[in-house]
Amino acid sequence: SYVAIRRFIHKLNNTIIVSTRNEYNIMLSKYSNNTNIRIAQLHHDYVGHKGIENDFKLRYLNIDNFLILTDDVKEEIRKMITPYNKHTKLITVPNFISSINMECNSIKPRDNIAIAVGRLSSEKGFLRLLDIWKVALSLSDCNIKLFIVGEGPERNNLEKRIIELGIGSSVTLLGQKSSQEVLHLMYRSKVYCMSSFTEAFPTVLLEAMSCRLPQIAFDVRVGPRNIILNDNTGYLVRDNDITTYANHIIRLMNDNIEWQRFSFNSYKRAKDFSVDNVINRWESIFKGEI
Repeated sequence: SYVAIRRFIHKLNNTIIVSTRNEYNIMLSKYSNNTNIRIAQLHHDYVGHKGIENDFKLRYLNIDNFLILTDDVKEEIRKMITPYNKHTKLITVPNFISSINMECNSIKPRDNIAIAVGRLSSEKGFLRLLDIWKVALSLSDCNIKLFIVGEGPERNNLEKRIIELGIGSSVTLLGQKSSQEVLHLMYRSKVYCMSSFTEAFPTVLLEAMSCRLPQIAFDVRVGPRNIILNDNTGYLVRDNDITTYANHIIRLMNDNIEWQRFSFNSYKRAKDFSVDNVINRWESIFKGEI
């Protein structure tokens, strides 16, 4: 309960305390004494969360280190809080990938499959991915498939849209899969498709990269642009430009030289987010070196 957590925080001394949610970050700032190292984290895009900007400004005053997933969001928050808070240090610490998929250490022949993974909810944009796929089918002269992995409240709407678009023979909703099953599907595929309207720091893109899988995503406010290297590991597409997105899918399906370049670069990029690299950053924070 709130009271129990508050009492626990209040009793701690000479301890490193890490909090991961806004309500707990506020408690950490308010109830933890300055013998502790107080570390708060932000794991989502703050835009659209009512009242959170005011919390950053006025209720994080005793936080020692505020960890943000990306440099661009960090700078936004820095400008926001600087007039109110000179104490808190803002530091970029990205998510990490738990292991680089060694099964993909060499380039293997792939099937003409595009894959998307995530909760079947409206913010993930799978309905517009179906519209993209309809266009892609009209551009392709070969047999291509789209696999969508996940479950959620949008499943019925997706099933209806597949029927409306007449694309049932090339789109499969695979449901929930284990992590290993997802990785196996990724290294069979040629393209990873992200269609989200909003993201923070999508680890699924790192997983795709570790499987040497080129990525395509809409260039929404934050998230994909902090991971995908445009025209290097994949493509960032102007938000809701469905035609360009579809053309990029077909290009990666058909152009083996381009695909191999993106595939190699993706695997290399994944290593930037290895456990060791991110742990080293955490250790530097604990030692006060950052």
